[in-house]
Amino acid sequence: MPKLYQAQPLTGFKYLHGRKGDKAFHIGPLNAPVTMEEVEKVVIECRANDFNKADVLGWEWSYEVNELAKARAKENEVVLKITDFQIPPTGELAQISSKVKDPRDLMD
Repeated sequence: MPKLYQAQPLTGFKYLHGRKGDKAFHIGPLNAPVTMEEVEKVVIECRANDFNKADVLGWEWSYEVNELAKARAKENEVVLKITDFQIPPTGELAQISSKVKDPRDLMD
């Protein structure tokens, strides 16, 4: 997934999946909405690892996630961007999807 977002994967983190420039990013689950609790954990992990910008990518969002998430992130000095994840059309997509036997393999 980080490759589809044109970013570098990060290892050793629970909630940060990659880095794009000076921003960390988190990819929400495929089968559930991104929750406020999940966003708060992303912000905590950012602060603990000297990231002050983060993108949270998701397909679906819990009701309270948006302005509240951005306000909480700002309180922790993290600039947060909430984005509907859209997979860009690339030749790599067909190559990746042909290797995936179980959709859970796309996540952590």
